[in-house]
Amino acid sequence: MLSITLEKLYVFCIGPILAAGGDDCRVSLFEWQDGQLLKLMTLTGHEDWIRDLQFASLNNGDILLASASQDTYIRLWNITTLQIDTEKEDSKEIQLKKNFFTLSCQGDKVKERKYTVSLEAVLIGHEDWIYSVDWYPPLIRDGKVYQPQQLISASMDKTVIVWSLDKESEMWMEQARVGEVGGNTLGLYGGVYSNDGERFVAHGYQGAFHIWKLDQENQKWCPQVALSGHFGSVLDLSWDPLGLFFLSVSSDQTTRLHAPWKQEDKMVTWHEISRPQVHGYNMQCVAMTTSSQFISGGDEKVLRVFEAPTLFFESMRSISGIDLSQTCTAVSLGASIPALGLSNKAVLSEAVIPEPTEDQGPVKNLFSDHQIPYFMPVKLTAPPVEETLLQNTLWPEVQKLYGHGFEVYSVAASSDGKLIASACKASKPEHASIRVWDTATWKQIDLLSHHSLTITQIAFSHDSKRILAVSRDRCWSLWNQKNSIDQADKISFSLEAALDKSAKSHTRIIWSCSWSPDDCCFITASRDRKACVWSMGTGMECDCGWRLVGEALICEVAITAVDFAPITLSSRRYAVALGLEDGQIKLYHFDLNSGKWSLLANVDPMYPLGPFQACQSCQA
Repeated sequence: MLSITLEKLYVFCIGPILAAGGDDCRVSLFEWQDGQLLKLMTLTGHEDWIRDLQFASLNNGDILLASASQDTYIRLWNITTLQIDTEKEDSKEIQLKKNFFTLSCQGDKVKERKYTVSLEAVLIGHEDWIYSVDWYPPLIRDGKVYQPQQLISASMDKTVIVWSLDKESEMWMEQARVGEVGGNTLGLYGGVYSNDGERFVAHGYQGAFHIWKLDQENQKWCPQVALSGHFGSVLDLSWDPLGLFFLSVSSDQTTRLHAPWKQEDKMVTWHEISRPQVHGYNMQCVAMTTSSQFISGGDEKVLRVFEAPTLFFESMRSISGIDLSQTCTAVSLGASIPALGLSNKAVLSEAVIPEPTEDQGPVKNLFSDHQIPYFMPVKLTAPPVEETLLQNTLWPEVQKLYGHGFEVYSVAASSDGKLIASACKASKPEHASIRVWDTATWKQIDLLSHHSLTITQIAFSHDSKRILAVSRDRCWSLWNQKNSIDQADKISFSLEAALDKSAKSHTRIIWSCSWSPDDCCFITASRDRKACVWSMGTGMECDCGWRLVGEALICEVAITAVDFAPITLSSRRYAVALGLEDGQIKLYHFDLNSGKWSLLANVDPMYPLGPFQACQSCQA
């Protein structure tokens, strides 16, 4: 069975009836009696799988059952009490065939009540599978419950249709149609009314939410700001150099930009403001070089560089109150993706959309297959809806970096934005190298080889003079710059220090690393549940004077992410955030002088937006 729904037909009926639909293209009605489901009848008519069923109780005592199917049709079934005079067959009127069933009653004058089921209407309008239907919620008028005869349906044709019964013609009509236009989505999987019926929300195959609100003055359904985010695992993120917004990449094959929405006299909330990259491969890593440029890597051998268009600066100014135009410049107006393409092409001016004629068909037929789809610049004053995010917030791709032999896995940018370091998946030492790129020429300037397996994360020191790398081989390596940063064409790095496997400081994969804000130390986090802080000094753990400070912090589960807070609490004292395998986030205080850890707060994985649970020592 693919869908079921329950309804109580009569107050004295022993149990409710259950409607179930499945891949046999039939709607089956069952009665719940004596702990068992007894089949009452089967309703036929659909020609494909039945995806959703919904009951509605009308004011006259009848019940309407709406069934949605992959055959693109909605069927409305009327269930009503069988009157005695209707059993006579002396009527000459032409009527649809009716099915009968009997329900047992308890506490009523009669022990049984007979019901008839007939086809009320067939709603035709969708062009693809219909996945859900939902009735308008009941209203209370003059102390009585009133059920409006209106429903919505969501389909894989990317639309939601509002259906209502026309009182004059007594026919079910399409009142409104809303949805997506274009993009690479696969349609809508469901829709539901709000409790007051003034809004309804639909959700798509790729996890997006769509909200429409009824404009009472114009009687139109208008799109509203909805929550958005990744629908796959988020694998990396990067803050812009000024800390005003950040980018995230995911296995859902997108790069998304998140920024605050500042409204007058309202609380600041964070939203997805732009979707710079919609790719054909799962994304793995991202790094921002400037506030208007980033580099990303996915399950391919290529690194891609993107620059912000003019519309992004306008959107940030109107939505977040952030003016980037003084420090950043943009050449293009926006970007679009060609058919079957992976590269975002720059759009330098607003395209002119030719007007369709009856002979030409829809607008999309006016563009040849090799032509870039038209781009519609949108001036945003609020976070964009899903349709706008998919098509009108892309960033143009300005550069590709080749050289890696396997899929790119990690990338990092120096704090001054002049250097990029990247690594790919590796099962042999010859592929487990770090490639260093100059952002002025986008040429490779160095190749750093030390590890034997995939380098999981790379981090530049804040002065851009050192590169730290951690790997699946359970080791870390530290590289020091030989030349002045001003001589970009002569920059090279040499190995300053490396962790020896025999030290066994980490016994499993090292997943993450981070530099302290003053570059006095760095931290490594591993699947072995340990977080280790390393600083200059003498010790047995590594060569060249870097040593393990104090004892390693051991958590209850594997540590998958770690980062220092950008400021020091006091002299050589730091705040450290740890992300655990089970979704927990822990905030610690680390004293570099004594090497001691103290817990500051926990973030409950079930309530990520809730307040921190501060420990007693922090509260004190």
